[in-house]
Parts: sequence; C-alpha cells; structure tokens
Amino acid sequence: MMLARAGVRFLRRALRRSNKRLRRSKKGFRRDARRVRKGRKKWAKVYRRARDRLLCDRVSRHPLRRLAGYFILGWQLGAVAAGPWDRVKLWTASGLLAVQNLYQTPGRKPWEFKLQSGEHRFSLRVNDISEIEVLNEVLREHEYAVRLPRDPTVILDLGSNVGASVHYFRGKYPDARIIAVEPDPHTAAKLRASMEGWANMEVYSVAIARADGRRLFYPSQLSYASSLIKSRSVGRLIERVQPRPVEVTACSLDSLLDRLGLRWIDLLKIDIEGAEFEALEAFAGMSRVHTLVGEFHGDVNKRSMTELAPVFEGFDLEIRSGDPAKRCHFTARRMVP
Repeated sequence: MMLARAGVRFLRRALRRSNKRLRRSKKGFRRDARRVRKGRKKWAKVYRRARDRLLCDRVSRHPLRRLAGYFILGWQLGAVAAGPWDRVKLWTASGLLAVQNLYQTPGRKPWEFKLQSGEHRFSLRVNDISEIEVLNEVLREHEYAVRLPRDPTVILDLGSNVGASVHYFRGKYPDARIIAVEPDPHTAAKLRASMEGWANMEVYSVAIARADGRRLFYPSQLSYASSLIKSRSVGRLIERVQPRPVEVTACSLDSLLDRLGLRWIDLLKIDIEGAEFEALEAFAGMSRVHTLVGEFHGDVNKRSMTELAPVFEGFDLEIRSGDPAKRCHFTARRMVP
C-alpha cells in the first residue's frame, strides 16, 4: 500500500514537472515565433526599400544601377507573363534593352513574349526599353483602368504603341469592338502582328491631327515618344539621335469616326504625345463620346491642359496624376443631366 502511494506521488511530481517544462517550452516557442515574425517584417521592409531604390535607379546613367533597376522591373513584370519561360525572357530583355538604351547600341530582332490580361492571353513584340516601360504602366500599374457604368461596346485607342493597351482592354471587355490607331509604320507592324487572328480588333495606321492630309511624323528611337510634334522630351529614358521624319496620312477625329461608321464611342483612350491638343480642339463630335482616359503632354508642345477646358464642357474631368501644366494622366466622364 505504501509502495503504491509512493508511486502515485512520484507520477504526480513527474507530471507537474513535465507540465512546467511544456509551459516553458510553449512560452519559448511563442517568444521565438514573435522574434521570427519581427525579423521577417524587418527584412521585408528592408527588401521593399532596396527594391524601390533600385527601381528609382532606372533613371541613373550609371550602367550597373540602371541594369539592376530594369532587372527588378522585369522580375515584377513576371506577374503578367503567361508562363515561366516568358518570365525569364522579360527579366532578361529588361536588363539588355536598358544597356542598349544607355550605350546606344543597335538592337537585335524583337523580343516576343506571351502575356496575359485577365483571362486573355496574347503575344507582344518589343525591341526598345520604352516598350518595356509601357508594359509596366499598362498591364501592371493599370494606367488605363476606369470605372464605367456598363461594359463598353466600342473602344477607340489612339496611340496604341505595340498593343499593350489594346490587349488590356480586351482582357477587361472581351466582347467590345476595339479599334487601334498607331501612326508609326514600324510600331504599327508590331501592333498588327500582336492583333492578328483576334476578332473585333482593328488596326489603322494614321496620325490623328487637326485636319485630313499628309503630315511629317517624327519617329523616335524610343517608340513611345514618336509624335507629329518634333520634340526631344522623352521622360526618364535616353535618346541621343532623332531619326529623320517620315510622311504619314493624317486625319481628324471626325473623319475617322465617319470612316469607321461610329455614332457613339463608349471609351476613348488618347495618348498621342502632344498631338492631343490639336486633335481635341478640332473635334466636333465630343457629344458622341461617353468616357475619355489617357495622358496629356504639355511639356512636348509647351501648352497647359487648362487650354482644353472648353473641349471638356459637360464632362467630369479628373486629373489622376501629374501636373496639368506639364504632363498628366486624366479621366473625363460625361455628366448625366
């Protein structure tokens, strides 16, 4: 009997000791877990700071900083790639095209990527670093995201570049008729290649201007800076040589709408490097447009967006970013009476 009682006491003491050790180990585990979480937050903050700094170094003329910034950008663009191989190609192309831009070395044949916008998968060809910037602004930063009362049936895209905005709209509005306008002959060829085989998508290689006719067009080594207006304002990137101008067909917005048989435009996107001023001032059909989204380039032709106030009468104009006196992104929605 005494032996049994001693055994019970021994077991109780052993259980109490093990419970104490277990509680201590739990406290230690929680303490260590808190330390790990703190450490992860700290290093995540350091990583974000370093990443943002490198992204800012895309404007640097120092080759290694520039290269690092564009490698980071290419890595982030992997979020819109259709597969792992395209992520690697985006990452590689971003760095190599940045170096080519910095040293003005001749480019190789265009890089081709398979990308996606929503459920829409497509191919794009790029061969200068400005087109990588366009992919980032349109597909990753959603520069042309706009709230609409209903899904649009007609989208007119002025200044489509290589087609990032066109395919972005196709991913959001798969049933819409999308009309792409790009005056640069070289860029329009890449645009047509990216849109080949897709229904309800059309390409017109004309320059939108004040009136119909023939105009000198100034193609740029950086395709996003090509314009009807001779300018060297190319933003963050480097351009030392301006190619010779070419003669292109120009038409007014009214003529284009009549040619396309459009009575109504649900969404008009405009990004035509300074020519938006003359195009909109001469446009008599603003009553046929519901929503506009795009970018004004007052720094290209030394004009302010306030000069277009009469054009936007009856619209709710919102400056989304930038300086209206220089360069800014905007959205304009027709006000319901």
